[in-house]
Amino acid sequence: MSSVSEVVTVTIEIKDAAVSQAGFGTPLIAGYHTYWPELVRTFSDADEMTLPPLSMPTTHPIYKTALALKSQNPCPPQFKVGKCAGATTQTVTLTPGTPVGDEVFSLEVDGVAVSVTASTTPPSLRSPRRWLPRSTLPYRA
Repeated sequence: MSSVSEVVTVTIEIKDAAVSQAGFGTPLIAGYHTYWPELVRTFSDADEMTLPPLSMPTTHPIYKTALALKSQNPCPPQFKVGKCAGATTQTVTLTPGTPVGDEVFSLEVDGVAVSVTASTTPPSLRSPRRWLPRSTLPYRA
């Protein structure tokens, strides 16, 4: 009969949370804000953004991201906040599958009721101003 040492090979590998090499990098959090004029600012702690004169609210998405970043173990010693040029906007296009003429579609956007009535006239017979994007029109108003 064979001994255990002849049948089993044991390999022990230790994986810890330490950074394996220098140059872990400095993370950048990009977002729109109006709290300081520079395009990029460096921070050591998320709470630095909430102190005057910056006074970013703790509910701001940039602050929440910075807090999550600094809560990691290990966490980077510094991080940067990059300022986006403009606020993000979201556009949603809703297209009914087969609308019936004079059918009304209603929905609410931020508490405001919006209604659209389907037309019985095909789009090709209506004025192009109503259904073509402005950039595709051959003339300008």
